[in-house]
Amino acid sequence: MTPADYTRLATERLHACPLCGCATWHAVASQDRAGFPAESYCCSLCGLVFITPRLPAAAYAEFYRDGTYRRVTEQFTGRTPEEAEVS
Repeated sequence: MTPADYTRLATERLHACPLCGCATWHAVASQDRAGFPAESYCCSLCGLVFITPRLPAAAYAEFYRDGTYRRVTEQFTGRTPEEAEVS
């Protein structure tokens, strides 16, 4: 999966912090550490950092079930997830 592939996935936009329900947040980052355009925000009330828009639960389940996360990890680190665990 590439960052361009990620932009074509279905997403859902949050309107409140998923932990405390606060609707006031500030932007932290416009992409994740692997370069995917996942916008991170920090809740002004509880401090939780979360992504919005985010993949729906079913899409996250598929992302982990089909092994996509392993390929993303390998692209980012240059090592398999198992190799990363031992270092």
